[in-house]
Amino acid sequence: MKNYRYALLPLLLLCACTASHKSTETNLYFGMDIAHTGTVSDSAWQAFETKYILPVFPAGFTRLDANGVWRGDDHIQVTEHSRIIIALNKMSPQLSVSIDSIRAAYKRLFKQDAVMRVDKPAQVSF
Repeated sequence: MKNYRYALLPLLLLCACTASHKSTETNLYFGMDIAHTGTVSDSAWQAFETKYILPVFPAGFTRLDANGVWRGDDHIQVTEHSRIIIALNKMSPQLSVSIDSIRAAYKRLFKQDAVMRVDKPAQVSF
């Protein structure tokens, strides 16, 4: 019995150290160019983030500055400054609707054709 107790110890420690939670990682991709009128200013972005993104992800999120490359229907390559929001969450139908409301508001306010959304399963541990 004594030998089994020590044999189980590494297994118990491994389980304790790798405990994780099933979550969803949501990535939102926002283009910063406004058709024919310029770009989304830092102050306009900050106001949008505070009013629309933070209430949906109150536990926090990561914001990345990026440059996106894409082709429109005219097949012309476009490079555009972008912002990416990455948020870990417990997805629900209500949260999904709230995330889509962020996208709709951004498209309406900044004359965007699209805000890309990617959801994927995530194993999260701290």
